Amino acid sequence: SYALRQNLDHAGQYQSGYSYLHDAVATRPSEPVFQDELAINDAVLAGALFQQKDTTNGTRLRDEAISVSDAITTNHPNVVTFWKSRVRIFYTLAQSDPQYLTQALTAIDKAAALAPTDAKVWYNLGLLYDQTGNVDNAITTIERTITLKPDYRDAYYALALFYRQKAVGLNPDNKVVQDPEMEKKAVATMHLILANFGPNDDLKIRD
Repeated sequence: SYALRQNLDHAGQYQSGYSYLHDAVATRPSEPVFQDELAINDAVLAGALFQQKDTTNGTRLRDEAISVSDAITTNHPNVVTFWKSRVRIFYTLAQSDPQYLTQALTAIDKAAALAPTDAKVWYNLGLLYDQTGNVDNAITTIERTITLKPDYRDAYYALALFYRQKAVGLNPDNKVVQDPEMEKKAVATMHLILANFGPNDDLKIRD
């Protein structure tokens, strides 16, 4: 049941995989991996239901996703995989309700503590800092990400955007540079990407 659900989810058929996941959990309720996948599946379905304005079923699946994730991370607090899944769960729910970004940030902060050399975790932590309005922490975190993985192209790109955001201030429509040093860093980082990751990169730069 679990393997069949995986195949269905990979094909984007989350609804079809739902019953198989429940069968797997019911058959072996002590297996946290099954529960973890159930929580992710619930969150994805809840998000889709909220978009369809089905708040009754969306709320039911959202609550199940959070409850299952709560239990897993409480019982297995040092398994980084489950914290990564929790990030995905809350980030998915945040697409319908931004309040869940805070829980996603808390979860990925825990994941970063458990996996201090995992560049992808730090990269996503930086993105979440930005989405919660903390560009300074976003910059610091992405700079650390690059020290962990110097060839992380996406991290350089995010850093350039954050430098630019810091240069022009909080208003995204503001084109007037308020911090010239940050603007220089943004442009330099874009040039670095084009020089080191290929001249045919689709990035656009502004000198």
